[in-house]
Amino acid sequence: MIDFLHYETTNLIYMNQLIRTPVGGKYAAIRKKLNDQNYEFFINAIEISRNKGSQAAIYDLVGDFKAKVNRSIVEYKQLIPQIVSQSKYIIREPLEYVDAI
Repeated sequence: MIDFLHYETTNLIYMNQLIRTPVGGKYAAIRKKLNDQNYEFFINAIEISRNKGSQAAIYDLVGDFKAKVNRSIVEYKQLIPQIVSQSKYIIREPLEYVDAI
């Protein structure tokens, strides 16, 4: 779901040239946070594996990662109406599709 939200949001931002607006700044902050979370997750997973960490540590890591991604989904869902309200061009309403998933 996060990939879909990212794809739709990115299309709206760039299609409507909103990247240098406040809403574009919020979008960039969410993307940066997601990239940082992905990097942190994979580095930590490699470290746990390298040190022969327990399965419980891996499950905790995955659980924490899922919680962070879910928070980012909420942030995207809050941002999309702001983007749509400032958009001249809209291919489809992203939230209608997300809610259907």
